[in-house]
Amino acid sequence: MASARPLRLWLALRIALAGMVPLAMVAVLIVGVLLPQRRADLDTGYQGLAGALAAQVETHLLGAERQLRAIAEDFRSHPGDHSAPNWSRTLDAHAGTGDVFAAIYIADPDGSAYTVGLPRAERGRRRDLVHLDLSERAALREARQQNEEVWSAAFLSTVTGRLAVSVAIPLSEQVLVGQIALDRLALLLGRSPAESAMHTIILDAQGQIIAHSAGVQSGAPFSVDHLPGIRDALLGHRTTQDFAVDGEMFVGTSVSIPRFGWILLVAQPRSDTLRPFLSTAWVLAAGALAALLLTVVMALTMARSLARPIGRYAEQAHAIAGGDYSQPWPVYRIREFDRLAGDLERMALAIRQREQELAKSEARYRSVIASAPLAIFQFDERGVFALSEGKGLARVGLVAGEAVGQSLFELYRGYPELCDYARRAIGGEPLHFVSRFGDTWFDTCFSPVRDAAGCLQVMGVAVDISERLHAEKALRESEARLRTAIESIPFDLFLIGPDGRYVLQNTACRKAWGDVLGKYPGDVTDDTAILARWDDNNKRALAGEIVEEDVRFTVGNEERYLHNIIAPIKDGDDIRGILGINIDITERKRSAELLELMRLSVEYGSDAIFWMNRDGSIAYVNEQACRSLGYVRADLLQLRLWEVDPNYSTDTWDEAWRALTETGSFHAETRHRRHDGSEFPVEVNAIAITYEGRTYAIGFACDITERKRDHEILKRSETDLQLAVEVAGLGHWKWDIRTGELIWSDRCKALYGMSPDTELTYERFLARVHPDDRARVDALLREVLEKRGGYELEKRLVWPDGSVRWTSSMGRVICDSDDQPVLMVGVTLDITERKQAEDALRLTQFTVDRTADAVFLIDAESRFKYVNEAACVALDYTREELTSMSIPDIDPDVSDQMASDIFQDLKRQGSLRFETRHRRKDGTTFPVEVNANYIAFSGEELNSCFVRDITERKRAEDELERHREHLEELVTERTAELRQAMQQLVQAEKLAALGHLVAGMAHELNTPLGNARVVASSLGAEVRNFAAAVDAGALRRSQVATFLERSREGVELLERNAARAADLISNFKQVAVDQVSARRRRFDLRQTVEELLVTLQPQLKRTAHRIELDIPQELELDSYPGPLEQVLANLVGNSLTHGFAGIEAGLIRVRAAPLDGDRVQIDYTDDGVGIPDGILHRIFEPFFTTRLGQGGSGLGLYIVYNLVTGVLGGTIRGFSDAGKGVAFVLILPRIASERSLQTDTHEQ
Repeated sequence: MASARPLRLWLALRIALAGMVPLAMVAVLIVGVLLPQRRADLDTGYQGLAGALAAQVETHLLGAERQLRAIAEDFRSHPGDHSAPNWSRTLDAHAGTGDVFAAIYIADPDGSAYTVGLPRAERGRRRDLVHLDLSERAALREARQQNEEVWSAAFLSTVTGRLAVSVAIPLSEQVLVGQIALDRLALLLGRSPAESAMHTIILDAQGQIIAHSAGVQSGAPFSVDHLPGIRDALLGHRTTQDFAVDGEMFVGTSVSIPRFGWILLVAQPRSDTLRPFLSTAWVLAAGALAALLLTVVMALTMARSLARPIGRYAEQAHAIAGGDYSQPWPVYRIREFDRLAGDLERMALAIRQREQELAKSEARYRSVIASAPLAIFQFDERGVFALSEGKGLARVGLVAGEAVGQSLFELYRGYPELCDYARRAIGGEPLHFVSRFGDTWFDTCFSPVRDAAGCLQVMGVAVDISERLHAEKALRESEARLRTAIESIPFDLFLIGPDGRYVLQNTACRKAWGDVLGKYPGDVTDDTAILARWDDNNKRALAGEIVEEDVRFTVGNEERYLHNIIAPIKDGDDIRGILGINIDITERKRSAELLELMRLSVEYGSDAIFWMNRDGSIAYVNEQACRSLGYVRADLLQLRLWEVDPNYSTDTWDEAWRALTETGSFHAETRHRRHDGSEFPVEVNAIAITYEGRTYAIGFACDITERKRDHEILKRSETDLQLAVEVAGLGHWKWDIRTGELIWSDRCKALYGMSPDTELTYERFLARVHPDDRARVDALLREVLEKRGGYELEKRLVWPDGSVRWTSSMGRVICDSDDQPVLMVGVTLDITERKQAEDALRLTQFTVDRTADAVFLIDAESRFKYVNEAACVALDYTREELTSMSIPDIDPDVSDQMASDIFQDLKRQGSLRFETRHRRKDGTTFPVEVNANYIAFSGEELNSCFVRDITERKRAEDELERHREHLEELVTERTAELRQAMQQLVQAEKLAALGHLVAGMAHELNTPLGNARVVASSLGAEVRNFAAAVDAGALRRSQVATFLERSREGVELLERNAARAADLISNFKQVAVDQVSARRRRFDLRQTVEELLVTLQPQLKRTAHRIELDIPQELELDSYPGPLEQVLANLVGNSLTHGFAGIEAGLIRVRAAPLDGDRVQIDYTDDGVGIPDGILHRIFEPFFTTRLGQGGSGLGLYIVYNLVTGVLGGTIRGFSDAGKGVAFVLILPRIASERSLQTDTHEQ
């Protein structure tokens, strides 16, 4: 092992490294952040300075150009006065002192200067310059050719001998040429606000210096080939780059002056640009070095102080490793070190205790080996035993250790097969075999291994399996008996092994599918879709899942349905195969489709249903929930969730509610507690919905007791076969004819009202049969025994409590080889509910056929699939005639295309209500109101219609219209009778409100009654089909089970719809009595308003508007509920008609609170369009309306005002801001005066 470093050195290095990390980070920050930031600031400054200087240069030269333009304009404006002397004076004046112009020429057409303007110092040379040939000047030629201003390149002036540029401006035949001195540019650059070490240079495209801030001679050459930024500047880019001049590095920015083709370069030595930054960096570096030295010193000091106690702990641990536990651990009065010492001391104690326990464990191990019911041994390459232990040696006449030192081949030479196995194991082959010694069988394993010296040793274990072999033999006999019972089951049953082959099938399966033993599912069918479904179900079962589904097959031209159950066969955690059951449910499936269609019209789900409130109370349960928990509905509705489900409490329910309202749904398994205290498992699927402003949790609970039972560990083949009967859900029984012994399953005993421990005899069985059926049952069983056949029968049972139950039984006789009956096996099913449902079905059919409204069930092609008796009577057709017709056949206003369009609208909206005409068989028509609902079921789209004859209503509406027109004429003619007419209109308004109330309630009642009629009709058809099957003697068990299930569902639907209709009638009755009689009584304000809102639901349900109540409980009034209801109804109607015009979803709030002991305040508000200020003061006036001629009478709020101030004895005020809704405040006495109603009646 390589030598390790001392802890002190290791700690010192780590501490020093920790101190160096911040310094390194500072250095990285300076180099990586500050230095680039400084360079970026420099670049920005350079580019800004260069741009500003370029602008100044260009401004200076363009100023000269503007002067020349002024001269040119003056020259052109005096065409007759172009004498040389006059223009010489003019040009001299512009040349001035020579700060701008070195000379100004006017050239003749031949290119010679006929006049010259000069600065004062140069005017003596005028004669030399007049007639100077300028024709070779490029700028002059280009100006003539292009007829526009042209600037020349830089050149040496003939006047000053210094660098200058010229600009030529064509006049007419002459050309004006201004020669501009460039000396001033050097002065301009020298006065720029730049640092002293900064250089500013103007270059032309050839690299000639035009001007230099340091006074360098103009015209000197300057190499630009090594300056890439110059090329970029010529292209119009501003770039800042480093470059070298005479070995010195500069940082410079180049800017183009495009008008003249020049480049302005601003540059500074790089050392000067970074000097402030480098000074700061040196100061930081010195500080960092000092900090580093201090860190090293502190690291060495701290490392020494930390290493000393750790070294002491290491020495103590070394002593413990050597077995010395006597030395105490050192204490340093440092919390962490002292805690470490305590932990190490406890660890040393634990190590010592474990060493002691290990010694004890070794002794126990040897004791277990010596007493185990098996033999453990070891022998070498010569077969000599080195180990021989175990209680199993006694079965071969040996004791532990007796065979050690002896040769296996000598001890067992009478067992040559064992000796052969031993030689093979010595040869290095691992072996596992079964051997016999007398009456004892051993399961033996030989495992050859080599020890550390390389010598071969064979380890062996022999287990006595004699009892297991005897048990397996008994199991095979049991399997044979159970196989006989399975063969008698009247539906398909099969087993699939782990390799995917069929290993078992009963007779029913063999008849249906042929002999499939040893085959794969792919060998049984060539239908790829069916095969794919089988493979998927088998894979799910092999994964531990129980799969149940209904499968459709086509047999010839007929579709058949099978209920397929695929369940895993488990042995502990291992899955040994698959159990499959196929039950023919064709008839049940076909009937279920119609029943399911009816069920969807009312509600979905057939499990136990719970509507839960936020506080955990139960708002609604269905009948299945009551039955499963053993409660009557009234008692169950008084409970909280945690009294039904012990897995919930107040806190856990709050968490579950929040999770449900956030996600919208959840699924879980839990347990429910019955009324008798027993519990059973359920599977719960819950959803959150909001109804009438309140949020509920709706739970669908399914009793999964049977499914949980199916998940129990399957034990060997007998348990596998027993599972088949359990999954079938039947009570099974067996009768040993020779001994008279009856063997019933617990399920079967329960069907007969017996406890599981009841001892059975044939006489006790007959005693449970109803006296009227007993002789028939006994005679049938004797006939079956005589004919050696099977039977199916229905019978009544009388339970000990006197109740009568119906059961359906099937059985068959099993004979021996001499054709003598030895055994009868069979199954029993409870059909009590089906029998009870038959009477309900007949009553339901009677009710639906005698409902006043016509009921139609229409497919997507507008054809009638079902009509009730009322439809036949209304249209004067038979049911057979109507079911062969379509909508256009009875509605003259609807074509096939219109019917299709209506159906599409119905599909989008879910429901429609409209008026149309229907045509009778004799051709006459009558008006009807149609309430249509969209239903999608089993891939088919349907329209469920409830149709009402409104002939009388139309006649009354026409009469009312004629009456109103007549009243208007009377108002015009008889002004004196205005008060009486107004009273009649007010009364008519009240009657109209009541009429709307009646119409709305009739519509609400139409849905539950119509649904009940449809369900009753369907159940009646089922009863007739069932009766036909009974009369024909072709009734099958599947038909019985199907009929029972459908009957139960139909009865539940009828009960729910009848209860809904009763609640609606009760609410309507109270509201109608109050509004018609206007009687005084004590009433709860919140309850009265809620009953009113129920009657207003037909007006609200077609909109997205909502009404919220905030009225305390038990707020009682002794007053007139009818007038108060009419006030609120008129306010709601006013909001719906006027306030929410153009608003899709409005909100109405009704609040109430006691003001003092004698009064109550009611606040009515909406968030509609409001009332304009200009008409707010007129809203309570009679006949005032903003919708005159559009259905508004102008009496709604007038009646409200009279009722509040008259009958109710209160006050009302209205408030509104346009666009922000309206508010009405009612102050009412809690006890109305007796004179209020009389006064109001007199005034009305």
